[in-house]
Amino acid sequence: MCHDDWLKRRIVSAGPEGPPAGIQPVKLQCAPVYGKFVGCFVSDTAPGFPVHFHDQRTYPHTHPAATCAGCRNGQRPRWKGYACAVSWPGKTLCVCEISQGAAQHCPELRQAWGKLRGLIFELWRTRHSKRAPVRMKILAQAYTGALPPSIDLVQYLLRLWGLSPRTQVIADPRPIESVEFDFDAGRK
Repeated sequence: MCHDDWLKRRIVSAGPEGPPAGIQPVKLQCAPVYGKFVGCFVSDTAPGFPVHFHDQRTYPHTHPAATCAGCRNGQRPRWKGYACAVSWPGKTLCVCEISQGAAQHCPELRQAWGKLRGLIFELWRTRHSKRAPVRMKILAQAYTGALPPSIDLVQYLLRLWGLSPRTQVIADPRPIESVEFDFDAGRK
């Protein structure tokens, strides 16, 4: 069974059987409240999606807006990028969530778009709170050692968000270059 097949089954079933031999579960990695997360990009890009934070979790902005829970609650969507990475130096595969603010404050991320694979980075919060802004920094260029292949990020996110892989309601992913950064987005 390939890694993506196990990932799809694990997210949907959340069964207790664990991964097959040699396959690691893929965790969604956000910036920690305490300390820093250090990782190495495995994917070349970090597709971004307009999302809402509603009922203590992130949901994609869906179309039409009348069916979108976040829009119905008066929230404007925010951009979040997702990149396949490995934790560093342990090399545990994960999907990193990159906030709009973190992307804006990291010009190296924008410059390396399309060539992220192998870049070592760190994510942290500006205060010890899960609601604190996230920052990002590229630490080293082009790790040339062996890295695992990236997973299908869109399929991973659809399953994480509880949407069918055939769904077309999710907004199209937007590259970071197309994002207009607005720190007031989502504030009431």
